[in-house]
Amino acid sequence: MEVAWCSDHGLPHSHLLSWDGEDRAKLAAHLLNESARCALCGTSDWEWDEDRFAYEATEHFCPGCKMKADAAEEIGNAEGKRVMLVPKRVAIEMRERPKKSVLRR
Repeated sequence: MEVAWCSDHGLPHSHLLSWDGEDRAKLAAHLLNESARCALCGTSDWEWDEDRFAYEATEHFCPGCKMKADAAEEIGNAEGKRVMLVPKRVAIEMRERPKKSVLRR
């Protein structure tokens, strides 16, 4: 768990090992709490156990999700393709870069 966190943050594990024990324990507790959260809704079982009404479903409009949904509809169900959002400058670079051919066997 610590090594994965270090990798995600571009830090050598030896750097984390130099942390105070209490700080490392706090990080471990945070990582364990985050790993217990539902990937779809972001809540944890313990939150529902404490209060079955701790959350309320609300509507939220995300322009990025709308753009992805529109693009996915335009592409259709093309096998192996998915829609990603990238910064405009990256998209321009991707369009300008020659496409590599993929050899099929």
